[in-house]
Order: sequence, then C-alpha cells, then structure tokens
Amino acid sequence: MNARRAARPLAVRIEATNRSGMRAPRRAKLEKALAVAGGLAGAAYGTRPAGGATLGLAWVADREMSALCRRFSGRSGSTDVLAFEDGSPGRPGPTRLGEVVCNLELARRAAKDLGHSREAEAVLYAAHGLSHLMGGEDRTRRGRGAMRLIEKAALAAAGLDVRGGEWD
Repeated sequence: MNARRAARPLAVRIEATNRSGMRAPRRAKLEKALAVAGGLAGAAYGTRPAGGATLGLAWVADREMSALCRRFSGRSGSTDVLAFEDGSPGRPGPTRLGEVVCNLELARRAAKDLGHSREAEAVLYAAHGLSHLMGGEDRTRRGRGAMRLIEKAALAAAGLDVRGGEWD
C-alpha cells in the first residue's frame, strides 16, 4: 500500500459526552480533525482499522480530570488529556479504539495564555489522545515530533490553528 493511500482520512464515529459544564468544540470541526489525525496516525503507526473506528470522547473539567489522574496514574493534580484503550476485542462493527478524556477547563486557560482559541486547544487534546490510542508516543523527541505533525495537520484540516509554547 502506498503512503498516499494509507494516509487518507479515517472514518471515525465519535461518541461524545460533555460533563464539563462548558461548551464543547463544534462537532464538524472535531470530526474533520479526528478523521485526518486517525488517517495519519494509522499510516504512521501501522494501526489503521479496515472498517473505520469508534471513539469515546469525554469533555470534563479540572475536578473530574484530577480524580481520574489520581485513580489511574497515582498522580495528584490535573492534566490536559487521558487516553484509555478499549478492552473489548471482537465487537462487531467498526473497531472501538477506546476513550479519550479532554479537560476543557485547562484548554480554556492554556488557549488564553498561548493566544489561540479554546476550541483549537480542545480539538488538539482530542487529536493527541486519538494518536496515543493508535500507537503514538510522546516520551521521546522523535515520538513527540511525529505526534505534533499529525496534530498540526488535523487542526489545519478543521480550519483551526494553535501557536505558542512547543508549537512555534
């Protein structure tokens, strides 16, 4: 399979819940970004599901994210995004990748500090989590670089832009 074909957008069915009390990103922007992120991550990491994919996505605030961090990583405090692989192989239909939990409260603060939209920051978190579920890692410089390329392409496809920090 050639790289051009492998990097085509991935059909991602999003099962979203919003427990943050804040406005979530627009669905159309999110769908565009995650289709591109999924296609590129699948090509980069060799994990492209043949029949598309389903992704659970939860928008939460600091309090809930802090509780999840404590429960699943033993760390205190909050974080931007957590990704949980699905533990139920063999389900019929599209591959269920897992659940991505994004902190909208932190997205609001980070976006204000960096000078871009909260929506762009939140969609970035979702694309980052999806990349992790498809095999991406950000513990090494090379891994972070690959994930940043995927995330930038995903945001561009959705007409969103982030800047500041490690993006400049």
